[in-house]
Order: sequence, then structure tokens, then C-alpha cells
Amino acid sequence: TQYPDECHIAIFSDETLSDCKIITTDKISYASGRNKSQYYQTIWSTENGDIYVLSPSYAKTMADSRQQTTLPAGAVRIKAGEENFDSDYYVNIEELSGGRSFMRSWYIGNGNILLQMYDAPFTVGSSAPSALSLAIFNVENKSLNFVEGLPQTLSSLGKAPFMENGYAYMPITTTDDYPAIYKIDPITATATKGAVIEVTSVDGVGKLQPQL
Repeated sequence: TQYPDECHIAIFSDETLSDCKIITTDKISYASGRNKSQYYQTIWSTENGDIYVLSPSYAKTMADSRQQTTLPAGAVRIKAGEENFDSDYYVNIEELSGGRSFMRSWYIGNGNILLQMYDAPFTVGSSAPSALSLAIFNVENKSLNFVEGLPQTLSSLGKAPFMENGYAYMPITTTDDYPAIYKIDPITATATKGAVIEVTSVDGVGKLQPQL
């Protein structure tokens, strides 16, 4: 957080991590979702090899003015095969969401990223607000739509949803029933209740594949 108004990305030449190039942009703050001392991935590659770098601008909450950012939550791009930020691409996610940022992100596919949204804008010097909303960010048409169909008694979202065939499957815990897996359609930005699991909470969901 010494450079809250910049994002630095290291590009390594191979898996040995011995040679790298660092590129910088001042369009977004550092690219990492945060929750207290935890950091979450916000860099995703699409099917064509383009890389999208998202920043929630968590530095807006810093009490020390030297660590604060003035930049809104946003997204930039590194095109496939390139080693510099795409000067023609920038999305102000905070503007699209009505002033709210995001805590986590997961790539669903086909240019759609699932965002766990904060429920209110950041406040300087305060802890981040609760994050019990979901939204679909489409990197190609630069749109953001909040997911509808989530239960009103939602108390927590899963930490590890499962992606398959263009859909996201998110574990959701409520205050008045057992947790359930919700199928999220990124095209319509809607959630549909699926399997109910008779436990107190569910953090993640996956799928076992047979080994041939």
C-alpha cells in the first residue's frame, strides 16, 4: 500500500520465475480483494488469452492518508500476447455499481466474472461493510448487473463456488433454513435455488471427476 494510486503487475518469462517484467498503470489501485488480513485473486484470463486486472480500491478505507487511494474500483486489460496494459480499455466498476466495490471475484467463462459486492460504499478509516450481494461483470461489453433471486434471509455466501458450462454454483447460507446451492446464470443475472444441504453452513462446492 505504499503506492495506492497505482497497480503493478509482474510478467514472468517462464515457470522458473527467474526473469520478469513489471508493468504499471495509474488507472486502478492495487489488484487484490481484501478482507482484513486476507487477500483474494482479482486477475483473470479469458478463453482468448486476454488478461483482466480488477481492483476493488480497498485502499479507500485506509486511515493513513499516505495509504489512501482516490481511484474507484475498476478494471484494465492486458491483451493476449502483449506485455503492456491496453491503453484503450478501462472500466469504472464503482460507477456501474452505484458507488459500491467488491470483495471477491471468480471467472465464470465467456467474459463473465462473478463479483461478491459490498453492500455499501467504503468509508475512510473504517472496516469494510458487509458483502452479501452478487453481480455479474462482463468484460467485453463493460456491463455490471446485480444478481436477482437470492434469498432475503441470506446470511453468508460461499468462499469457493463451482463453475461449469457457463454457470456458477454458489453455496448460500440463510438464517431460516438449511444452506442451499444456487445456480447463477450470468446472461440473465439470476439465481435459482438447487440442492439443499442439511448442515449449518457450506463454504464451497465442487465436482469429482472419474479417473480413467
